[in-house]
Amino acid sequence: MTYYKFIKVFIFLTCYNIYFINFLFANEIKIESVIILDENIPKECGIKFMIDEKNDIEVVVSIKKTTNDSVYNLYILKKNKNAIMEKLNIKTDNLDLQKDIMNKKGTTSFFQELLISGGDLIIGSNSYKISGPIDSKVRLEYLFCTGEMYHPKYEK
Repeated sequence: MTYYKFIKVFIFLTCYNIYFINFLFANEIKIESVIILDENIPKECGIKFMIDEKNDIEVVVSIKKTTNDSVYNLYILKKNKNAIMEKLNIKTDNLDLQKDIMNKKGTTSFFQELLISGGDLIIGSNSYKISGPIDSKVRLEYLFCTGEMYHPKYEK
């Protein structure tokens, strides 16, 4: 009887530790949507990743509407008051932001994978896990923003 209790306690503690460690690492990154309007029409839609307790590091990945509506600008930005710019990248299961995203189809695939499966945020030599799926509020705001950005009723 004691042997079975020991195994139950061991399994419980192992599962608890795995859950607790994953919870700690998942909370390294806070995620928000980015929506910038121009005359109540979205001109930029994206996702902001904030790292550290003080949120002094921000990485923004967004699609920016240009004067030529068929052009997509995808950029990554690091904001840190005390640090210099480092190498930045975001990798999903199948795509690498710095290497694979060159057109509208690649951009769409990248954001789909990032929103659903998550990925890895790489800043210099540090790697941060973006757990997927990303918060439903952020997903819905991003999808609504991009849908409105290129909606035909806003063509000038």
